[in-house]
Amino acid sequence: MSREGLERREQVLSPEESCACGGALRQVGEDITEELEYIINRFVVNKVIRPRMACKACERFTQADLPSRPIKRGRPGSGLLAYILVGKKCNHLPLDQQSKIYARDQIGLHRSTLADWVGHICIGMHNPRQPPAVCS
Repeated sequence: MSREGLERREQVLSPEESCACGGALRQVGEDITEELEYIINRFVVNKVIRPRMACKACERFTQADLPSRPIKRGRPGSGLLAYILVGKKCNHLPLDQQSKIYARDQIGLHRSTLADWVGHICIGMHNPRQPPAVCS
């Protein structure tokens, strides 16, 4: 997935100001998670930065939790997933065609990746008491 040249929106999620023991925290590193998102006719990358902090007194590590994601451990944003599903189900646009459209914007999303994401969303939307409406 080529993400160079795309707009980046950064969000820093910091843990509490002090440790549970009352000691001061110092930063010892950070984790950066990039999520591809689609917003009104353009792709952007949401960059979530989570500093890893260590307590100066007890040396315990702490870090803010990553926000919930539509697909566990996935990198697509909810707007991108909605755009893919609307293209597939409402506009009758096959996933291989969507893949070619995204490639024109230098976004390399293979058809198999799109199919995997659609499958995950359909499973997540399934209510055991009734058949899946969107993915039937």
